[in-house]
Amino acid sequence: MKSLAQKLVATTLFLLAPTGCSPSQREHADTLEKIKREKRIEVCYVTMPPMVIKDSTTGKLKGHMIETLEEILSENHVYPRYHEQSWGTAALALQSGICDLVATGYFIKTSRAFAVAFTEPLLYLGDSALVRKQELRFQKISEANDPAVTIAVALGESGHEYAKKFLPKANLNVLEVEGGDLSRIYLEVQNGRADMAISDSWNVKRFAEHHDNVEIKFQSPPLNLNAVAWAVRQNDVSLLNFIENALEVMKTSGRLIELEKKYKAHWLHKTTTFAQE
Repeated sequence: MKSLAQKLVATTLFLLAPTGCSPSQREHADTLEKIKREKRIEVCYVTMPPMVIKDSTTGKLKGHMIETLEEILSENHVYPRYHEQSWGTAALALQSGICDLVATGYFIKTSRAFAVAFTEPLLYLGDSALVRKQELRFQKISEANDPAVTIAVALGESGHEYAKKFLPKANLNVLEVEGGDLSRIYLEVQNGRADMAISDSWNVKRFAEHHDNVEIKFQSPPLNLNAVAWAVRQNDVSLLNFIENALEVMKTSGRLIELEKKYKAHWLHKTTTFAQE
């Protein structure tokens, strides 16, 4: 029979024994600790002006979300390394470890929430449709739910999700776009290969303003409303908390809105009032 001292020694050895991974492995598994140690974070983005803008000549990034991120990181002496993705690959890049954070105009979707953890919304953005000028068939969006109607959408973008759900009878022309450049789906309408394109209202409006033979429909109110957020891996709770806290500081200080105005963005936001009792 073991003495009390022997039992205490055995218990101590058990508690000190390896538990499947070493302390260094456990530390490396914590993404926030890794970022703090290496002073670098891997960031995935999809171009989406004016949130994320890529200079076609230099490749340099700017935009109000890029400035928001870099302002947060600079306070903590951390530097971003950017990885360009498309709407269809961003979640996979995050899961596979290519990046630690998706910091772009990423729409919160229930299907995506199975794969990634979203921050609280930074802003809200609706979807609209682009059609050729003097197109008279679509007074209601339900009139596009017809096998004779071809709708151009970008793979994985919010317009694609909307069309799949609400316009299942339509002929969807699903295109993989380069980065976040949605002009390809709009050109399908302009050139007569599609009857309609659906995507976020801001990009549709911007394209229509520069092309006389097309126009925007279902802008106000939009077809649906998308919450826009950033995302991390589901098990990166510490990193998510850090990003959430930093964004809350940017929101309450008014800095998020300042940066949006700098880039002439006009997004939708929830209004909040405070009262002292």
